[in-house]
Amino acid sequence: MPRSLQDSYVVVVGGAAIDITGFPRGQFRLGESTPGEIRTAFGGVGRNIAENLARLRIPVKMLTALGDDSYGHGLRHESEKIGIDLSHALMPKRSGTATYLAILDEEGDMKAAIASMDIFERITPDYVRQHDRLLRGAAAIVVDANLSPPTLTMLAEQYGNCRLFVDTVSSSKAAKLKPVLGAFHTIKPNRQEAEFLSGQSIHTAEDLLAVKNWFIAQGVKQVFISLGAEGVFYGDMKAYAHSRPAPLKIVNSTGAGDAFMAGLVYGYLHNFGLTPTALWAEAMAALTARSFTTVHPGMSVTLVREMLLSNTNLDEERNFTDAHA
Repeated sequence: MPRSLQDSYVVVVGGAAIDITGFPRGQFRLGESTPGEIRTAFGGVGRNIAENLARLRIPVKMLTALGDDSYGHGLRHESEKIGIDLSHALMPKRSGTATYLAILDEEGDMKAAIASMDIFERITPDYVRQHDRLLRGAAAIVVDANLSPPTLTMLAEQYGNCRLFVDTVSSSKAAKLKPVLGAFHTIKPNRQEAEFLSGQSIHTAEDLLAVKNWFIAQGVKQVFISLGAEGVFYGDMKAYAHSRPAPLKIVNSTGAGDAFMAGLVYGYLHNFGLTPTALWAEAMAALTARSFTTVHPGMSVTLVREMLLSNTNLDEERNFTDAHA
């Protein structure tokens, strides 16, 4: 059962966008025209997190801004079909939908990207405050660092007691979190973002522990530091661990971090505990990395459980699946 009532919901405050992704058929070289495939999908950090939660049957509502164009109307229609409540979203007249253009290399990692996200400036503190009752009634609130500094600050100051989860997105965007970092319940930086926020380099296991302890000292309750192929280092005030997943062939790394964040929220709502939550989130990220789309189209509770059962490198999988199947 979830942590709160069965009819509880999650609010995601963040971006919804169109993802345009280029996949090369061979070795990618900057400055050259590379044969490949181009795919367009609905995305955005906040919306990807919301879709993953909806596919896990978690009621989710979004506070976001959509463009008044064909992309925006299509994004709204398809998202609501999946189960994302966008009834509170803005759709300003004569505005364009946020667009993220990425080019991947032959390994599925991003080599270059351009983000057109000006519409997110419409997600202002006043707009968010208009939905105070909605936010305070949520079992958890998820925000992404694409939001403006005033909006992030307002959310941290007024809703810090409402179980705030934050996706740092990038080092430059994570900078906006520094003044209010301690208000967040759970944070999910990668190595570079964790180094940037803490001001400490990460080279050893001792460095990871020191950075984790620094976040906890700021007031953060849970820290999950993504280390790419090296797994994830995570901890809270009482415990820490380093999970190293089996090697994974990546098709598209875009969206894997968003799936991981959705997994953290899911684990929290279902009282999984620290390590089972990390394993669940890792399984969601691994499934997403195997998909051409930024959200795995078959994402479900059943699929994640199957992924956990099939991965013999997850030490605690037997206890985890027995306890929460």
